[in-house]
Amino acid sequence: MKRGLCLAVLLAVSACPLFSRIELDSLLAQIDQRSRSYADYKNFSMAVLSFSRFMDKAWQPEKVVRTEKKIYTQEGRSRQEIIRATEIKDGVEKDITQTAAAEAAKAREKAAENSKDSQQSREKKFELEELLPFAVDKRPFYRFVLLADTTMENRRLLCIRAKTIDQEEERFEGLYYIDPQTRDVRMIDIRPSKNPKFVKELHMRMSFDVLPGDRLILTHTWMRIYAGILVKKVRLEVEETYSDYRFE
Repeated sequence: MKRGLCLAVLLAVSACPLFSRIELDSLLAQIDQRSRSYADYKNFSMAVLSFSRFMDKAWQPEKVVRTEKKIYTQEGRSRQEIIRATEIKDGVEKDITQTAAAEAAKAREKAAENSKDSQQSREKKFELEELLPFAVDKRPFYRFVLLADTTMENRRLLCIRAKTIDQEEERFEGLYYIDPQTRDVRMIDIRPSKNPKFVKELHMRMSFDVLPGDRLILTHTWMRIYAGILVKKVRLEVEETYSDYRFE
């Protein structure tokens, strides 16, 4: 009797990790399937509030540029309208709307000139799954761990940590926050597993929502980059909030 009971306990204990692995693999497949299922849309506009913070060695802002703009996208081509831009440096705020608008127009003209004879004039469509490690052909290159649930904006979310087995520039790793009911990705907190050349730090966060009609949208992004060669260094944080989405 005792021998049979011990055997049953050992079998149960040994089966638990396998069961958890199967459950996790199933969860990853569901997330991947959901990330590929959203409605496609090509014509839309959105309001953007952007902060660019140019940092010193202690990561304190030396200069902050605040920009309000509208982005219009038609058939994969985007243009931005600068509504207002200000620069804050040494406690002094300066209106730079005209300068920012001129720079945006110049960049648009240059991009159009470089690609007027090419299909590259169309911007590459954002695809969520490109930033995710959950596709069946990507999973073998990662180790996944399901962490404790967390709460964001009064939502309970699953948290998955993905870490690459081998460090490569084109692969990202980090934390992925998932809606437990819908399998929607609500937020990602990622870094490249290996920094590109001349980049010492690259850290990104992106938050998402799903609008009626099954439209996946970005709601917030944050990026920190530290890069440079020799004495020329760039320490920059860019934060953007996206709102007022309108679809045609």
